[in-house]
Amino acid sequence: MRKEALALTGILLLVIAVSGCVTQDQPDDGPQVIEIGFMKGIKYTYDMAYADTNTIAVTELYVTDEMPPYWEGIVTMKGELEADNETHKIAHIARFRISKENFWIGMTRRLSLQDAVKTDHLYNDFIMNDISKPFHLLFFGRAYGMNVTGLIRTGKSTFIDNGWPYNMERGDPVAVDDFLAYKVDTIDYPTRHEFYISLGEPYLLIYSNQDGLIMNLRSIELAQFRTDAWDEYALFLEYTTFNRSGCSDYLSEAEAEELLGSDVTLSSSTQGNLELDPRANLVCVYDAEEEHIVVMLDRFRSVTDSVDYFKSFLDVLNSTSPDGGITWDETNEFGVKSVSYTGGLTNDIRFVSDIDPAFMVTVASQRESVTRAVAEKVEKKIELTE
Repeated sequence: MRKEALALTGILLLVIAVSGCVTQDQPDDGPQVIEIGFMKGIKYTYDMAYADTNTIAVTELYVTDEMPPYWEGIVTMKGELEADNETHKIAHIARFRISKENFWIGMTRRLSLQDAVKTDHLYNDFIMNDISKPFHLLFFGRAYGMNVTGLIRTGKSTFIDNGWPYNMERGDPVAVDDFLAYKVDTIDYPTRHEFYISLGEPYLLIYSNQDGLIMNLRSIELAQFRTDAWDEYALFLEYTTFNRSGCSDYLSEAEAEELLGSDVTLSSSTQGNLELDPRANLVCVYDAEEEHIVVMLDRFRSVTDSVDYFKSFLDVLNSTSPDGGITWDETNEFGVKSVSYTGGLTNDIRFVSDIDPAFMVTVASQRESVTRAVAEKVEKKIELTE
């Protein structure tokens, strides 16, 4: 009897370990609520719904390796894209690594299938966009230095974004669909963050509804990443949608140095999924000692949406400006419809392309003369790849 009991206990422990889940005791007539684990061989599937485009996408997270210092795996995003009256299956694939010590996360850029199954990548980069949303909480630790462990242990932590201090708080465990989760939120101006994370490390996203995207964990299962499952998908890599070989296409470092009158450093990053996310962009920032030039390329749904979006943004700036001196205007100065404003910290000009009305370019600098000089160059570079 004792051996049978031990064998049964061993089987139960094995089931729990393999599944990556622990079922919590619930009333007989209630749902089975699950606390998420995180280990090799587990697949996490998220549903993603975009309110403004009625687009549905799926994110899948595979834990492919587990070592004493870290977890490693593959994260994917897949959906459908309408083009030329045809429906195309598209996907993005990247690798991630999470430190078990401090939950520092690194993530590659978009990978081919051949590269996705390799483990010899560097993981210095991390871009917060839709494909990386399962690691939403970890982003605050990486980008803003927030103490993730401190938040979980004490229920409170702080971080600073654009010079504004935020207080983040963790609530008590609650049931979110079939999963146990902590509610995490900030109530600080100017942006409120509210979402739910797993009780267990590394505190994956369970549910969020923010910026027009509803994302929720749908299932956890035993599954390996298989390359043949992606044969029907077109994998998008960097700069697939637009003809972008880099920031120098729009403004070179030499030109930025001439305009600012000093040496500059260049940073370039993509944010969002260019084929699905109406807020996706490429940002080029040229920093000098005391000022900078920003060139930002955005995809929007329509000219009206983009103008309304920036008008709302400018209205907020105007209401918070000490002198109330921010004004904005719509012009066709550069051959395409533009929205511009002066005052505040920057002089910004925003284009809406006549070639593709869902395409917008933003140029910003502290000096109006610099902004206009860059805008004249960038206006000639906004044609899209056929």
